[in-house]
Amino acid sequence: MALRGGSSLLTRGTRHPVFRSWSGVRSYRFLPSSYHLEDVWQKRLTTPLMRDIRIEEFYVELRKKFEADKSGSPLDMDIFANGVVQPDSLLHLEELLAYFRKSRNTKFMRRSTSDAVVRAFMDQGYYEELMKIIDNKVIYGIFLDYYTANLLMDKSLELKRYPDAVRVAIDFMLQEDFGHPLTRNLSLYSCLAFLQNPDWTALAPLNPPVPPPDTGEEVLVYVPFLKNEFFDDHFDLTDPKARLGKTLMTAGAQSNDLLGRSARLMGAGLYKKWEKGVKILTNLNTASADNGTVLSEAVDSFLEALKQQPEPPEDEKVAAERLSWVGKAEELQRSLRPAGKLKEGKLLDLAEAEVKKVVEQSAETDISTQQSLYEKWMTQRENEVNRQMRQFELTERLKQLQAKRQQLQAEEDVLFFFERKNQWEKMLSPEARRSLLDQQVRDGSHYDYRVEDPAYHVEQIKPPTTWTKTRYWKTHQDKYDEKKKAIIERFGADSLY
Repeated sequence: MALRGGSSLLTRGTRHPVFRSWSGVRSYRFLPSSYHLEDVWQKRLTTPLMRDIRIEEFYVELRKKFEADKSGSPLDMDIFANGVVQPDSLLHLEELLAYFRKSRNTKFMRRSTSDAVVRAFMDQGYYEELMKIIDNKVIYGIFLDYYTANLLMDKSLELKRYPDAVRVAIDFMLQEDFGHPLTRNLSLYSCLAFLQNPDWTALAPLNPPVPPPDTGEEVLVYVPFLKNEFFDDHFDLTDPKARLGKTLMTAGAQSNDLLGRSARLMGAGLYKKWEKGVKILTNLNTASADNGTVLSEAVDSFLEALKQQPEPPEDEKVAAERLSWVGKAEELQRSLRPAGKLKEGKLLDLAEAEVKKVVEQSAETDISTQQSLYEKWMTQRENEVNRQMRQFELTERLKQLQAKRQQLQAEEDVLFFFERKNQWEKMLSPEARRSLLDQQVRDGSHYDYRVEDPAYHVEQIKPPTTWTKTRYWKTHQDKYDEKKKAIIERFGADSLY
């Protein structure tokens, strides 16, 4: 994906028009128009902060900062993402996200930034580019929350872009987060709608690694460490069928109703977890009539996947084990039918009814919660900008005071140069004093202060005194002689006797 140059999103992907009527109401598959919160979302552009932003100039400044110190500001990134309203700015947003992801402040990305990125691409209809950004979290670091996932899945279903809706569901499967009932049921419906006419090539990785060209020569590549061969059966999954099957199992495990049990069983077939599928059938056979029902469509789908010959062909031991699972599953199917636990109906219709039910129950709560979040984010953005402005002004003021202090200090040194010259010279080391004296003698600037000013006093460095008995006696004798001389001068020589 080119991030530089004159490429444009208008020529890089298919743009789907935004479904907006003359009244400004957007159309969706299940969600009401009020769920989009268009009026509250547009309110962010009316704040003084966003109103004064010139997005193109702001982009140039941000790019210079990223290229200079590699440390972008989360607040700047958030402001830019929320300020994008034109298709031409989407490429700049994509580029800045990649820069910010490499900076040391990427861990401080705001949740409002991810929401703004998703809504910016959705509002302009660039779903293909948005899915690439969501899928490549190493490069861009965009994580969906419940609200944006619901918007994106529902809009993808409205546009019949079922692979995009499935990718959102798989993204939440990888995060192991189906706690929101609306997100969970939309994920189930998206997967089941895709399975009505599956195109597995449409679920291929959006950002596959590009192998180096084969030149026929041996190429040595330096790696920091060798990775042990390990398959975690989660993030390492690349088979679209396995990923979709695990999504059905993970989402269906959140509820033990007819939809959840049927989704788990169908997902086990796609995921090729034969033992888990047979275990589900066994538990249904021993459960009560209320908790042991399953759709016949799900059982047939599991058996069809179980009987399907894999490619490439498996070895004899694995094939024999799979055939044993086929026998057990068929036996359990035959035992479930007389007990009345096999229900007729379409799994997609059941999922659709459940989505509509959950929308009626939780849509208003989601709208209220998200509206509060939008208002909170706008307030936090304004407060953070004001705080950083005060901090910047304080820093500049301190710099000015420091410069003024240095200027006053320099002026004081000039005014009191001669009074402090002796003090400064004492602060020098003996070697520095001699070097200074030699320099002054050479350039003729040295003169003896004792000649110029007889009152000038130069401290003499006295040698250390070594106290001996002779030295001690002589000191006392000198003091005695001085006292004797003073008495003679005052009272005469006769006073001594």
